[in-house]
Amino acid sequence: MLTVPDGLALDEIASTCVLLLAAGHETTANLIANSVLALLRDPAQREDLAADPGRSVEELLRVEGPVRQVVRTALTDHRLGGRDVRAGEAVRVHLDAANRARGPLDLARGPLPHLAFGGGMHYRLGAALARMEAVETLPRLFARFPGMALRSYEWRDSSTVHALTHLRVSGLGRGVD
Repeated sequence: MLTVPDGLALDEIASTCVLLLAAGHETTANLIANSVLALLRDPAQREDLAADPGRSVEELLRVEGPVRQVVRTALTDHRLGGRDVRAGEAVRVHLDAANRARGPLDLARGPLPHLAFGGGMHYRLGAALARMEAVETLPRLFARFPGMALRSYEWRDSSTVHALTHLRVSGLGRGVD
């Protein structure tokens, strides 16, 4: 088994790289797909997306973020939401519920704080890249296909990931609908 100076085996490094690639790709793809659906369902907000893509992506992350919930293990005893949590106890954090509690999607207002990429030591490594990809992709997609309209969609059956199994659109032109 080949190891590197810090003691990690090559297969451990390779596994970590594959995990990062897959996790980064899936969350970004889901963010973009969920955002497209939200904007197809509420086309009036596309103008705000075009005016300020960065602000809009933050709001889309809050309402249509790619992760529904995470589970964390408490490291110490503490009180959370009026309940005692003991060290070692699993705590389920419903990111989507916490994010949506602040109101419906509104790309015209300033972005509200959100937990779409986690927080603290669990903050997503690829958050900046995911934001950049969404900021670049979404305005260009709607500028390129201004007549794009929703045909059908279906959510993936998952308590963890907020993702679509399919998103069908029309209005792409040239027989691509």
